[in-house]
Amino acid sequence: MAEVHVIGEIAGASGFPSSSLFCKWSLEVGASGAVIGRGGEGGEAYAAAEGWRKISGTTSGRTQVDAPADDAPTVWAHPFDVHYALSTVVGWPRLKVEVWHQDRYGRDELYGYGFVHLPTAPGAHELDIATWRPARSWWDSLKAFFLGGSPELVNDDVVTAPLDRFNLQTESMGFVHVSVNVIHRHFAENDVQA
Repeated sequence: MAEVHVIGEIAGASGFPSSSLFCKWSLEVGASGAVIGRGGEGGEAYAAAEGWRKISGTTSGRTQVDAPADDAPTVWAHPFDVHYALSTVVGWPRLKVEVWHQDRYGRDELYGYGFVHLPTAPGAHELDIATWRPARSWWDSLKAFFLGGSPELVNDDVVTAPLDRFNLQTESMGFVHVSVNVIHRHFAENDVQA
């Protein structure tokens, strides 16, 4: 089978209204956005997406909280390394992120959702993921001021579903910066073209 090895880091963020940020991330494959996980009696890797199988690596995680001083950009430098076997390029991997703000009381507030399709071309790439969050009503803003929190999606699958996103009222937030290296192996021998 053809193989794709993705090695990268979630470098940091910029453009958010305040600091003390952390990021939850996941790599998804397939047309339905299935997350590859572990299953079965032997714990073998499986994918709900036809044509993709995880060989090694972790497909989700969370960065540390970074609280830079003096309006400096947020730095996470959080690595990820995933190796896939594939028989089709349909459902190429997507990196989905959620950016959260931690206030001085330790409460977590959603600052944004975003995703990007990883490049199909092999080599080193720098990506900027634009983020957004559900728009707040005046009641939500008042409640957040006193109690913390913000509106969140009930089902975050809508983040990568193109048609469902257009029904949401959202506000733009900042950017998540990602460095990624994509390595192809055995594409020509298996008649796979990216």
